[in-house]
Amino acid sequence: MMKLAYQKALKDNECSNLLVLQKEVELLSWNKAGENGTTFACHLANKLEIEVIWDPFNEYTIAPAPNITLAALYIKAGLQLQIKSRGSNYESGVLQSTRIDL
Repeated sequence: MMKLAYQKALKDNECSNLLVLQKEVELLSWNKAGENGTTFACHLANKLEIEVIWDPFNEYTIAPAPNITLAALYIKAGLQLQIKSRGSNYESGVLQSTRIDL
């Protein structure tokens, strides 16, 4: 749903990205900006004189990837796992599995 609001905000305001949208919404009224959550967030950023540089729905980002996918990629790449707990670092050897294939 958030992705649809983001895309609609860009389309309705003829903007290519979030940073451009933040500049374009400057002249919108509070009520008009409030019709779309993304537009409203950009309106607030503009009023607070901050720039939010974010590409939340980039197809190449790993943030929305499920944990199992990330774990499988780590294993496939042979990466080491480092865990921080209460100020101490713990490292494992290379992650291994014979059950996950990508």
